[in-house]
Amino acid sequence: MYFELGMMFAMPSFFVGLAFVLEIDAHLWPRGAAYLVFFIAALGSAYWFHRWAKDTHEVLCTTRLKINHLLDKTP
Repeated sequence: MYFELGMMFAMPSFFVGLAFVLEIDAHLWPRGAAYLVFFIAALGSAYWFHRWAKDTHEVLCTTRLKINHLLDKTP
């Protein structure tokens, strides 16, 4: 879960930086297009990593619950 939450901030930062780098080399993209494309990619990546963190959290909670239930049983 910590990986997903960390990547939720790292990937948008990467995409914003990539947009600035590609904007400097303007012959590859029309003016401002890199900002738009990578801004959408940044928002999308933040959303997906947040969603994956939520799913990972559910799996961890379910696993923890089952293990605690099994450990509470005395033979």
